[in-house]
Amino acid sequence: MRGQARFGWSGPGTDLRGIKAKMDAGKWADRTTEEAQSWQYAKFLIERIGVGDCLVIQMGQPLRSFVIGEVVPPGYDFAPGNLDDFNHVLHIRPLTSKPIPINAKSVTGALKHDLSKRGHYYEIYPEDSIRELDLIVQKLASNTLDLESVRTDEDTLDDTQRRATSNIIKIISGRWKGKDFERFCERICESLEHVEVKERSDRGMGYDLLIRIRNPITETILHDNIPVQCKNYSGDVSDYKSY
Repeated sequence: MRGQARFGWSGPGTDLRGIKAKMDAGKWADRTTEEAQSWQYAKFLIERIGVGDCLVIQMGQPLRSFVIGEVVPPGYDFAPGNLDDFNHVLHIRPLTSKPIPINAKSVTGALKHDLSKRGHYYEIYPEDSIRELDLIVQKLASNTLDLESVRTDEDTLDDTQRRATSNIIKIISGRWKGKDFERFCERICESLEHVEVKERSDRGMGYDLLIRIRNPITETILHDNIPVQCKNYSGDVSDYKSY
């Protein structure tokens, strides 16, 4: 199935390919007012978008829903060419079978923000949002995307915590590698009130630190000789192992 995405600033005689040819020939002064305006606002259609790129198309104003499509050959076109406007065309293959509600639970608050606050030439820059759009397409293809549930503040809070945790982990693992990571964990424990680092060696017992936790009111010992193992890697980790 194919479709067309149409764009404005495109009255009769404003084919971007013809305007570009005129400019490449050094005939800038020969452009009409309409050609100059069309080039200013729509040149990204041939300069920045190519076959294989994906588009997020807003279904109305204000933004309530959107669809996603992939640009297919021939890419840019000017058809039929005699409309008062919207003659600029990108040929696309729809990647979503139905409009996606902007407030669906499957669309995070961060993605909604990035779709509403697009960058120069309408480009979406945040990598997290690009990955989220790819995931939406994948889930739609496998019929596992929930478009009925509405996003709540709790959903946005959960996503905020997940993104914050992910960023913190990325920063820590990039700056404290190998054995330095153990020093980082030690300093974190020492910075916590009512936590005391008792030992900084494992004695061959499989832990890196021994810590003690005190009652914040009475300063009596709540927990003692708590083993802490410091690991700096990604992947699934089981919390216990049977022998």
